[in-house]
Amino acid sequence: MGLLTATMYMLLALPSAEAANVVAVQDTSAAPGDTDVTVSIELSNDETMRGYQLELAYDEAAFEVTAISRGAYGADMSLFAYSGKGSGSLMVLSSALAETEDLTPGSGTLIDITFDVDSSAGAGDYVLDLFGVILADPDGLELASEEVDGTFTVTGADPVDEDGDGYTSKEDCDDTDADVYPGAPEIPDDGIDQDCDGVDETTKDTGDPGDTGETGDTGTPVDTGTGDTGPAADTGDTSTGDTGSADTGTGTSGGDDTGASGKEESGGCGCSATPTGSGWLASVLLFGLIGRRRRRA
Repeated sequence: MGLLTATMYMLLALPSAEAANVVAVQDTSAAPGDTDVTVSIELSNDETMRGYQLELAYDEAAFEVTAISRGAYGADMSLFAYSGKGSGSLMVLSSALAETEDLTPGSGTLIDITFDVDSSAGAGDYVLDLFGVILADPDGLELASEEVDGTFTVTGADPVDEDGDGYTSKEDCDDTDADVYPGAPEIPDDGIDQDCDGVDETTKDTGDPGDTGETGDTGTPVDTGTGDTGPAADTGDTSTGDTGSADTGTGTSGGDDTGASGKEESGGCGCSATPTGSGWLASVLLFGLIGRRRRRA
């Protein structure tokens, strides 16, 4: 008798014959930050049902369940309960308490679940994992069933044109300034890259070492002094045109100037060593101009 009882219990625990009873989570999509997005769980049953139980797992970092309600299909069942709404996995069960509440063969929405999408949720497909489905017939036997997961697609945020210049934030290098966009007229030397080419246009010459930055400056480093005839380059020679202002006064033989009071040594020019009058003033001015030119260089 004990063996017979155990065998009957095992048979009751087994699902009944194969049938097309399908529970499926419907696909949906929304953008980051969207609220009150409904995901439906549908049932198609070929056999009469007395009740059901199911579980759904979701990414709680991307979604928050804000409401769970029974759908129109199976609304006559007296018992409807759920748990785990904020844990990333929820359980829902429903049961008829009388034959008149049984769910006869048909199809429709069994459950509606309302989600909010986190504003930081990344774009992509998220699985809504349906598991632990149990469908029971009026005798309490488990019916064979198929479970179909759903996909919640989070779309990328649509690019916007914040400054109204015709270019979205995806294209514009500064979407807060309507004067800045790809191909905009560039204003040189203002520190702003109006045309979004990565640099601010400049009129300043950035050429070779020694460049002063003035427009048109070639940047040549320094004056070589080639061809200068000024006092600082004087060799002390007694040739015609020698001013003698840079002479050392040494070497009184061999045609060298003594640097003394204008006396000529062997073929000298008879020039005065101390300039006077306008000639002296011209020498001073010339020396000053040479000094200025070399400092600028």
